[in-house]
Amino acid sequence: VTTGATVPQRPTRVAIALFLGTLSWAIPFQASLLVLVPARVADLTPTDKVGTFAAVSAVAATLGLLANVLFGALSDRTRTRFGGRTPWIVGGAVGSAVLLQLVPRASSVPLLMIVFAVAVAAQNATMASLTALIPDRVAVGGRARVSATIGIGVLVGTSVGAAAAAGFTSNLAAGFALVAVVEVVLAIAAVIVAPEPANKNQPRTAFSVGRLLHSMAPPRGVADFYWALWGRLLLVLGYFLIQTFQLYIFTDYVHLDEAAAAKVIAMNALIFLAAAIVGSLIAGPLSDRLHRRKIFVIVSTVI
Repeated sequence: VTTGATVPQRPTRVAIALFLGTLSWAIPFQASLLVLVPARVADLTPTDKVGTFAAVSAVAATLGLLANVLFGALSDRTRTRFGGRTPWIVGGAVGSAVLLQLVPRASSVPLLMIVFAVAVAAQNATMASLTALIPDRVAVGGRARVSATIGIGVLVGTSVGAAAAAGFTSNLAAGFALVAVVEVVLAIAAVIVAPEPANKNQPRTAFSVGRLLHSMAPPRGVADFYWALWGRLLLVLGYFLIQTFQLYIFTDYVHLDEAAAAKVIAMNALIFLAAAIVGSLIAGPLSDRLHRRKIFVIVSTVI
């Protein structure tokens, strides 16, 4: 693994690559999670769709978390003429794209659960390898600025994914095909924009389960880390408790049909993007000017 100071620095190209790469997994993931998969679950189990979808998303999230750590460790040790991250960025996108095509064809809940969870795991190969590009290829002083493109990519990907998928609730196979093409094209574009140097001659550390588990051990004596970790976890948890079940909220409680609910989700996605951009543009500079962080976290959470 490089340090960000031993390779030629091209932060702008790396930032563009990170943005495109983030879109490559965020668009299909959010399209699947917010619209396409819950619609398929409703087809399979209309009377128990909420509990079933909760189980499907929980299994996918758990496997994705484990896969993120594993694929990140494997990309650290990969040596090819295309670099160590590129095979996992593109391979994860291709694998996920193929697996997503099986979701609308799954004839049972267990099969859908397995296929979607493995597809999310493959997306985490792309996600973990992209994130590792920052310490690999960007000097310390520019990492915060470059890494911001990931956050922007998640915001845009969430909105575009939900809006794009909303038009395919009556044709799920076409929706999954569309996001699969987007996933592969954007992942390939990312590695073309900022190609990795070959690393075949770099030394490789030995892989072991013990070393992997040690790298996951919680840090000690860093209270601020845990305040940030649990605060962010609870904030995101509360947000996703609503966002993930939007389709069912609009159909079961607002009493829209599925097509109308999908249109509202698409509109909501665009409002979400606009609000997030405005909030970031206001809160970020203001927080820097006042040298205060917690007050913005508290106020935004209360709102």
